[in-house]
Amino acid sequence: RAQVTKQRWEADLVWTQGRKNFVEGDCIEWLKKYLNYGKESLLRKEPPVVTVTRKGSYDGLETLICRLYGFYPKEVDVTWRKSGEILEQETFRGGITPNSDRTYHTWLSIEINPKEREHYKCHVEHDGLMNPQDFSWEKPVSSVTGILVGSVLGALAAAVLLVIGILFYTKKWRKAYKAASSIVE
Repeated sequence: RAQVTKQRWEADLVWTQGRKNFVEGDCIEWLKKYLNYGKESLLRKEPPVVTVTRKGSYDGLETLICRLYGFYPKEVDVTWRKSGEILEQETFRGGITPNSDRTYHTWLSIEINPKEREHYKCHVEHDGLMNPQDFSWEKPVSSVTGILVGSVLGALAAAVLLVIGILFYTKKWRKAYKAASSIVE
């Protein structure tokens, strides 16, 4: 059947020459144009934003959760590691799902003994990262520290406003005193 089609094409020289011109000319130009249109998507690389959180469990264990979001392209390799050893069997995974901004997000979690927490790392490999990176849970800054810093800054701002108010009132009072003194004389 292919031989019959080949003979038919070769018999119609006008059609054959038209197809050849299309493939060697227009087709190449169109491919270049459409490739250029797709470069923004094809070459785009957004690194993942990674957070590691934890939550307690009723049985004395805790769950570490590694969340990745805002990454593109979709392909990402993320694993939990304990002292460098990959822990696939113990890991629970969420699917890689799209965001409305055409990036992706995913998560994975693992149940651990809290005493061994510092040995666990979320290992991430993605085209948007220069090198693979490890992320671990970090103790958040105490909220007491935040309240203390806010209180000190608030008191300092109040003191500055008080000094400005006193200077303004004193200056206004002096002008009024001078004006009254000049009227009396």
